[in-house]
Amino acid sequence: MLGRFEIAILNSISSDNSTAITRKSLPSITKVTPIYLYSSLSSTNYQIPVRHNQTGRFENLYLLFKDTFTVRTVVYFTFTKFVMSIVTFTLTVALFALVALLILISISLYSYKPLDTLPFSTFTSPKKGKELVSPDELTLMKQHVNYAAAAYCSKQNLSNWTCGYRCFGNVTIEKMFHDSAKGAHGYIAFSEENKTIIVAFRGSLDAVNWIYDLKYAQLDYEFPGIEGALVHGGFYDTYDRIKNSILWTIQWMMTREENSCRGYDVVITGHSMGGALSSFLAIDVKRYILDPILSSQTHSLPPFTIRLTTIGQPRVGNHIYAKIFQTQLISQTSSLKHEVSRITHRNDVIVHLPPSSKGFIHHAHELWVKNQDQSFFCDDIVEGSEDPVEDPECLAGTKWFDLGAHLSIWNTTFTPLC
Repeated sequence: MLGRFEIAILNSISSDNSTAITRKSLPSITKVTPIYLYSSLSSTNYQIPVRHNQTGRFENLYLLFKDTFTVRTVVYFTFTKFVMSIVTFTLTVALFALVALLILISISLYSYKPLDTLPFSTFTSPKKGKELVSPDELTLMKQHVNYAAAAYCSKQNLSNWTCGYRCFGNVTIEKMFHDSAKGAHGYIAFSEENKTIIVAFRGSLDAVNWIYDLKYAQLDYEFPGIEGALVHGGFYDTYDRIKNSILWTIQWMMTREENSCRGYDVVITGHSMGGALSSFLAIDVKRYILDPILSSQTHSLPPFTIRLTTIGQPRVGNHIYAKIFQTQLISQTSSLKHEVSRITHRNDVIVHLPPSSKGFIHHAHELWVKNQDQSFFCDDIVEGSEDPVEDPECLAGTKWFDLGAHLSIWNTTFTPLC
């Protein structure tokens, strides 16, 4: 290791070409002369070439470690070393994420079972078969997908609504939220043109997100009158930290006087882990905001529709939770019909997680994008039954898994490159 030293020695330097400076020679010092030492610490004997400011006095000085004074080395980190440390850290994080993905894929491949072998996923009535998505419905779904993709963009792009094709239409950002402890991230906005409030969640993007994605332990999901509902512990812990702030903001937007969103429908969307958080929020919006409105004769707000669109959503709960979801948002007996679309793409591996063998199952209603030109509403709702199912003719029946299908759909990509 090379280090540069500047030493002031009080001495009348001898005219010899080379001199060994020891402690004994120091008392005869009478003159201040700067000497620049360059140390080569490659062996026990430290060779230190010395350049004196008086030409010809001497060129090399050899200091023996035991006989001479010790020179302390001051190491200056160069810019190159700093860059290399950053690169090393980045590669380490990337390697960790890659290993986590490989573990997820391995678990899904090992645990995969045909859905018709699971006791809570059998069909009790004749299947209707897949239904093609209409052009109008497809246009609306693509709009919601872009809202979800916009959640990956920078704060500046979002606040100005300037994130390319993802930020279209006249949308005003109301609030951006981020929980650094567990990784929840997204925004709340409204569109006066479409009369909608928009809540969009970003998917997994950093190590914190992946850690909570891998937390498969199930938590009790409390819902009045129903016992035994379980949900993904990592996802619900993440959602629980930000839900009160989001619910309060939605209600405030509906009741304020200026820029009021009175009567606006609520669009909730998210990709990957963001889809899981979106599904929890949809139930809570109905439970804590919509249902009190409908049950109160004096409430001044009109009813509204909840439009939930998730993309590449993992499984979030057991079959009892899926039944709660279906009864609350899909199997409506009133004239108020909510719209739920759980979009899946080709053979997206993340949608197969957590494994069904761990007691997880998807809630309805799946919209499977088989390819760029074919999208289907799947047959995962059995008439006359609230039991959850996963249609084996859609993504659940795919045999080969693809991570690339998770990162893009319909020419929309889910990355921070906006």
